[in-house]
Amino acid sequence: MNKFFKNLFDILSRPFKALSAWLQQVKEFSWQMLLLLTVLSWLTALVVSNPYVREILARLGWIFLILGVGWALGTEKPFKEPFKDPIFGLEFRIGPWVTGALVSAFVFYGLPNGLALGLTTWPLFSAAIALIPKFVKHKRDLVNPFYAQPDEKLVAARQNMIFTILNSILLSCWLQFHFLTLSWLDQFPSLIIDDFSRSNFVVKLTEGSTTSSRGLALLNETENVLRRELEPLPWPAVERWLQNIRNETETLKAQAVAALPTEGSAENQLWDLRAEVIPGAPLYTVRFQSWWLGPSSKPAGFYAEKVCLITRSPVSGVTGAATLGIPSSRIECQPAVDGVGVR
Repeated sequence: MNKFFKNLFDILSRPFKALSAWLQQVKEFSWQMLLLLTVLSWLTALVVSNPYVREILARLGWIFLILGVGWALGTEKPFKEPFKDPIFGLEFRIGPWVTGALVSAFVFYGLPNGLALGLTTWPLFSAAIALIPKFVKHKRDLVNPFYAQPDEKLVAARQNMIFTILNSILLSCWLQFHFLTLSWLDQFPSLIIDDFSRSNFVVKLTEGSTTSSRGLALLNETENVLRRELEPLPWPAVERWLQNIRNETETLKAQAVAALPTEGSAENQLWDLRAEVIPGAPLYTVRFQSWWLGPSSKPAGFYAEKVCLITRSPVSGVTGAATLGIPSSRIECQPAVDGVGVR
């Protein structure tokens, strides 16, 4: 029985012995010590009650982590680089990208829109981390990089530095354009129904879209407002209203917009509601159109359309029908058509 417990104790103590042996080999000035300081800072932050001290310790842990990872992947190279050979003639090391990601997370964590800012600046931080060692000698004396290498290597070194900077700026611009496009779609969701077939930057992954424009919702709410406005009126008043319909569109739009969801409300000023009685159609066939005045692939924009037929109700001849709450007009509307475009 004693032998069994002794063997069990030896098995359980092996990880602690290995950890103890590793700690004894850690030098005071090394990347391993920085990672240990990271763990120590974060563990201390967990048990500290003062929020300001906790924040300072957490930030110190991040700084130790950035310095330790940058040292490990950049100087000591304890891990094998996955891209050892140049790609298209350019050197690519994963160390600066990992360190740059940590710097971006440290700088922008907790800030509004921090994810977008962090990803956008990530290539810039990585390029800076990759190029800074080229300006420093072994003894950490600042030198001119043009004189840090033999003459035959000067041209290749300069080109590699310039391409690294330009590629990082280009990647950062593409990431910023991505988040800018997402911001536009968040504020103006109707843009997604536009035609992107000629765009060199935006590609629809699926044909068609289940998303409808705000103009379509505006027309559906306009129909509801139209019913509320006309049904209580006697037929002569309905006729006068329809004959003056172009002057009534602003009131219709204001009431319809007030009933729309607040999401995407920035679009309201970019939609223009128009109405007209269709010539040659049955009496009081009204065409409602909501025109998009914002950016579009078509110079004149696009519009959604709804057609309504407004006729006199058969029971409106009853004396006092409107007073008794009997509708004096009948409104029949076709389903709205979205993204009709310019004819």
